[in-house]
Amino acid sequence: MGIAGVSVNSVRSARAATIDEAKTVADELLVTARFRQFGDVELISSVLHTESRMAFDDVGSHYYVHLPVTGRLASHHRGTELVATREAAAVYQPGAGPVRGHWAAGTRSLAVILPRNAVDSALSALLGEQPAADIRFDLAMPTADPHARSWVDFVAQINRQLAAPDGLLSQAAVSAPLAESVVTGFLFAVRHSYSEALARPAPRPRPQAIRTAIELMETDPAVPWTVASLARRCTVGVRTLQSGFQQHQGVSPMAYLRTVRLRRAHDDLRAADPHTDSVAAIARRWGFGHLGRFAAAHEAQYGETPLRTLRSGR
Repeated sequence: MGIAGVSVNSVRSARAATIDEAKTVADELLVTARFRQFGDVELISSVLHTESRMAFDDVGSHYYVHLPVTGRLASHHRGTELVATREAAAVYQPGAGPVRGHWAAGTRSLAVILPRNAVDSALSALLGEQPAADIRFDLAMPTADPHARSWVDFVAQINRQLAAPDGLLSQAAVSAPLAESVVTGFLFAVRHSYSEALARPAPRPRPQAIRTAIELMETDPAVPWTVASLARRCTVGVRTLQSGFQQHQGVSPMAYLRTVRLRRAHDDLRAADPHTDSVAAIARRWGFGHLGRFAAAHEAQYGETPLRTLRSGR
């Protein structure tokens, strides 16, 4: 069946200066698209209702990862031909020249859009220093690779969460760490010129850096801390901070932060009025979006359900 009287057997074409400007030519194509934003990351779910061709003079200022759900995308970028499917996603790198794409009719895809500066900052944070040269990514991301599959599943789960109206991802304390995790995970999911450097052991942390991070989280647990923001305040690399927490605390920095927030939520439950306050509101206040997991963590830590604490606290 056609859309707006146009046969799905027709071929649509569009051209723009960069992929960043693709939205401006969307009306020239028979496409249904949903745009969802969290932190610095944008996700686009799209369906191409007819065979489509798109050409861009350059990628633009963002990385674009195209993950076909059904169908295929044949593209030319950086002098290479690639057919993207569920088994091999396409990675378009900013500043790397023109892109041509050819979508089969009926193709469903999820595009992950990552700002170049966010990727560069994440790489510097992981290395603990500014990289000596620009990063170069492989054009294809084989989704059978364990790191890539984990990243794709993670992104798909976030996309489903974003579809819920007034979801928890509207909270900065939740969306900021997730967006950072998507960017950081991208650096491990796709092969690039610094993959070997990231595979090497992280430098040993200074004990003072771990103490500083703990003090920051204990003092202001409601701040939407990420591992990168903590590492910057402690003047160490992300991997150094992570390995230091595992060595000295036996958990990751984000796991430690969840423990601090769980303690604050418990204190609020004890001080709350059960007639006017709710477990859900207090859980959301401290960044816990899944009430079942919050209740399980609370009961494991304090020996009773959040509801019992709320009712017996005053």
